[in-house]
Amino acid sequence: MRFLSVLPLMLCLSSTAHALPDGAALQAKAEAFAGARAADAQAILLGPQRPTPPTIDPALDCNALYARRVALTRQQLDYHTGYLDDPRNQTAIAVGTVSTWGFAYLPFTALQSYTRSAARGQVETELDALRQASARLQCFRR
Repeated sequence: MRFLSVLPLMLCLSSTAHALPDGAALQAKAEAFAGARAADAQAILLGPQRPTPPTIDPALDCNALYARRVALTRQQLDYHTGYLDDPRNQTAIAVGTVSTWGFAYLPFTALQSYTRSAARGQVETELDALRQASARLQCFRR
């Protein structure tokens, strides 16, 4: 019986022991999210932009260039199904036949697909710049 009187006190202390997120960290995450969404909105409104070639640091050696190229190539290899083959869209269409709210999800995935394909151009441009830098250093020679 004595244990039951201590139990609420222990529960109160355990619930306050969890660390609350820092206000500055939450604000930084919110600003980063808002900035990314603003960039997406700009890309959608202005259309695809010509990718700017990045400047490659001339101090990088062949191993660093190769590591960056591998990382970018792996980033490109993420497989995404076609728009109508995506199971999320198929589910939204099936729900849309019952309720029109199911069709509300389809423009969201279309915008996701568009912004993903627009970002691929910048990655390709960076890969080309890395290939050119490795050719300049003659990394392919033995």
